[in-house]
Amino acid sequence: MDTEEFKAQLTTLWFNPYSRGGPAGSSGFEALFAGETLNGDVIRFANWYRFYQLEKQGSVNYHGWFKKQAVSLFIVLLWRQFV
Repeated sequence: MDTEEFKAQLTTLWFNPYSRGGPAGSSGFEALFAGETLNGDVIRFANWYRFYQLEKQGSVNYHGWFKKQAVSLFIVLLWRQFV
């Protein structure tokens, strides 16, 4: 692979949009350095230095890691007993 082919390959890998099961809309650069959103929610934010800057500005606040767990809901009904 010559230099021009290598540059073209890098450009494709970093900047060409790709699909995650829907329309193409993500790029490697975006995913790693800019973060990604879905329906207005941040779903990927891999750039620790940018996160550090935003946290220092007060734009974000890291609350720690929350383990995802199944949620159980119990409803207790007390039926009147007639004697």
